[in-house]
Amino acid sequence: MLAAEAFNPDVGLLAVAVRGRRKVKPPVPRPRFTVLLSAEVVGDFIQFTIEREFGARLRLEFVRFHDYEELMERAREGRFDAVIVYAMGLFGWAEGRYADYVVEALTLLRQRFGKPVFAYQGRDLMSQFKGSGVQFIAVPFVRKDLVHLLRCRLEG
Repeated sequence: MLAAEAFNPDVGLLAVAVRGRRKVKPPVPRPRFTVLLSAEVVGDFIQFTIEREFGARLRLEFVRFHDYEELMERAREGRFDAVIVYAMGLFGWAEGRYADYVVEALTLLRQRFGKPVFAYQGRDLMSQFKGSGVQFIAVPFVRKDLVHLLRCRLEG
């Protein structure tokens, strides 16, 4: 008969007290998963979605950034597993070949670090990202479609 349960969210069910005696179960560690994520409102929704869908299996950490320089600074630290970028927010609005600059920068980031890179934007940039290795997400999107896309790319 269970007298009490102790739960550690980073490890899972850790110990069960039985009739005044404590039996310790081996810890079930959750792997750490760090996401570099744009610091803006859609990024907040994406973070919430990832926490809800993957939080039970992964120790999630979100490192937020505001622009390209800050993204690259965080990436050079090397402690990340995926990048999720608001494309327009990367350089701000630039005249002319804006989408080309974003695609090139994110493609180089993907090639340099070999981690999954996702870009989202309210304009349809799917054709510009085709073949880049960067997964483009058109906004608005449905949460279940986002989860499916993330699951496919992050879990293999």
